[in-house]
Amino acid sequence: AACGALAAAFAGAPARALDALPIPLGLAVYAALGGEMPPFHSAEGVANQTLFRQWARPGDVMVAACAKCGNTWLMNVVHQLRACRNATLAEQFEDVLDVAPWPIMRVRPGGRFEELQALWETRREWWDRPDYPFRVFKMQSLPTDAPVRSSLPTMRAMNFSADLRYIVAVRNPEDQLESFMHFASAIRREHRVRFGMPALPTSLVAGSMAGGGKDAGTFLTGWLPKLHEPNVLLLHFDDMKREPERWARRIADFLELDVPEELWPAVLRRISFAWMKENAHRFRLALPGLEPTTSGLVREGKTGAKATLASAEQLASLTASVRELVSPEVFDFVYHGGDERRAALFASLPAPDVLLASSYTP
Repeated sequence: AACGALAAAFAGAPARALDALPIPLGLAVYAALGGEMPPFHSAEGVANQTLFRQWARPGDVMVAACAKCGNTWLMNVVHQLRACRNATLAEQFEDVLDVAPWPIMRVRPGGRFEELQALWETRREWWDRPDYPFRVFKMQSLPTDAPVRSSLPTMRAMNFSADLRYIVAVRNPEDQLESFMHFASAIRREHRVRFGMPALPTSLVAGSMAGGGKDAGTFLTGWLPKLHEPNVLLLHFDDMKREPERWARRIADFLELDVPEELWPAVLRRISFAWMKENAHRFRLALPGLEPTTSGLVREGKTGAKATLASAEQLASLTASVRELVSPEVFDFVYHGGDERRAALFASLPAPDVLLASSYTP
């Protein structure tokens, strides 16, 4: 009731002006007034074609994995392949965002895209080098014309273009849920306070995700019309875990990288979860003055472990919601991966000029 009264009182006021209100009214009022959610993300620099083209350029690679489906791992994989001939560039970056920036981050509540770009400039020698064959960005979004609806502007924020390359990845939703819940518990208190985020019980986080269809299945549905395109590569987290070398080589082929055979052992070592855990301080998704998490984001990368922080009822709800929202071929591939299910998924796709329909509304 208090939030509603404040929302009415501030009706018509710029949502950005309310970003800094204290917990819990700040986030609640901001959302009630239509502020972009979540408050630590913004689609400003990616959804607008003009602004997008001010920083994106032909040849850029967009790592577009669904949330908690291997984004950090893939950012490292692509960077290690790109920097395979220079051990310093491959191993000595301070944070993975130094070598693969994330355009939807907000520096502060209500922060504008140019503030994030100013931070990029401080690390340009790591992510925008003339000796790199391409630049890499983390996106974690769907194309702007994706055939799914979402209340989150950043979910449908990807400008799709034939002169860019996109690596799309999904994961078993149960493993995805487990990873998300661990991530939620690792967010620093200072970061929560900064963006007006309450510390939610894991049971509430699990219930929200399990019942809302915020999963890799609906994410993949949004990418289906683009999978025919030669500049899109679809990956499954489980496949990469089972055969890391095979899929690293497939990524290298997709990116047209010629990695000398004698360098592959070093590349495979640096893309392993063992190396990333040894270097956990490099995988915090941190920028100068902005450290969202208490520790590195690399855990075990387990597959098929099932979610231990969610109840059986929540897992059943998750499976039911995914099954209801996606096709059988998408469901099978997202939950299991594998060559046969990949082939079945692609065989089920309509012609590229057919727009898929979906009732997905998270």
